[in-house]
Amino acid sequence: CHGISNDLAITAKKQVQGQIDRITRQMAEVELTLLVGKPLLMDMREEARAPLVVNNNFFKQLRELHPRVTRRLCHEAFEEIIAFQTEKIFSPNDAGDRMFFIESGHLSYTPPGS
Repeated sequence: CHGISNDLAITAKKQVQGQIDRITRQMAEVELTLLVGKPLLMDMREEARAPLVVNNNFFKQLRELHPRVTRRLCHEAFEEIIAFQTEKIFSPNDAGDRMFFIESGHLSYTPPGS
């Protein structure tokens, strides 16, 4: 289509769908906050996300020493993303600007040159 390879067209479609999904989640976030209030929503997010992240020793100790900080991180800093099978989440030489926690499914990482 328009001289674009099928692989690139699929990648573009996934990117657009990802943006639509992100906007939909943001709208749902506003609605949920209005319905239950921010404090309850923060409690819900902590209860849902903390068990996963405390498998990391840093976050485990942070939760033990500063539970309110962990609650806030679970609400404000952690973002759920849904990756499609074969989708690249990061590539070699990308800046390491985030951390990933795999809630379900599998992730395969192959270092460059392997």
